[in-house]
Amino acid sequence: MMANRKSLHLKPLHLARSMAELNAFVGSAQIAPAKQLCTFGEKSLLKAKTELLQGDEEMSYILFVKYLNVVDAVMKSEEYMYSSTEELDQLLNPLRLKEVREETEKLSRSLSNSHIRPRSDDGHFAADELLKQCKEEYLVHQCHCCDVAPVGGLAEKIFAWYPSSNIYLTRYKQSQRGIPLAPIIPGTVDLYKVVPDSFPSEPCLMNIVNLYAQMDPGHPSSDQASSPKPSTHVQEDTSSFRLELFNKCLSSLASMNLRSAFNQQKATLCYKLDIR
Repeated sequence: MMANRKSLHLKPLHLARSMAELNAFVGSAQIAPAKQLCTFGEKSLLKAKTELLQGDEEMSYILFVKYLNVVDAVMKSEEYMYSSTEELDQLLNPLRLKEVREETEKLSRSLSNSHIRPRSDDGHFAADELLKQCKEEYLVHQCHCCDVAPVGGLAEKIFAWYPSSNIYLTRYKQSQRGIPLAPIIPGTVDLYKVVPDSFPSEPCLMNIVNLYAQMDPGHPSSDQASSPKPSTHVQEDTSSFRLELFNKCLSSLASMNLRSAFNQQKATLCYKLDIR
């Protein structure tokens, strides 16, 4: 019997950005004797059920499809056509095959819906939904260079989900312990590999990239409707200066040559469209 899906605590998506990418993890069944394929199929099925119980729909889907691919490969083999063994009978049990195909279809529908990213009214990804459904390995956002100023917007949401990436809270705690602090350098980046606070016992591969591309919090000084707030820095925090810092951050990020943990290809980044 498969797990009761309503009782599952689903893990956040972490392997792919689309069903096409997810199916690419499956591959084709290996060419091997039927008995060896049966062993591989049974292990895939057992692991698929375990992953499903743990709430990992992506990994469970991959393993169920691998199992079904093994079944197809065995049914095309000469050993299946001319002999019958206990292993073959167990692998090709009609009731179990029906159950696996139904569960795989449910997972496919669920994952297909999850890969559609909700947007906010202005056409950009809503902050909460961006965090819940971000499937890139690196989430990039903009930060200011003040220790004492409050954090808002997307950064506030990210730090709530990934508190270990909150540079300001870390620096505050260090200052309370009397640890001397070097200033945050504009135009630099910090990289944090963290686990969402919402899922402390369920690691989710995610890297938070803080771009220190503005001096003060909030809008650039040139965008203020009234007189700009006083800055704690010598340089005026204008839009053009922020763009200069942003470009420096991107150059620093490019020099890091970030790679995917899954295939060692160049990593994909996710960042908000209206970053400024």
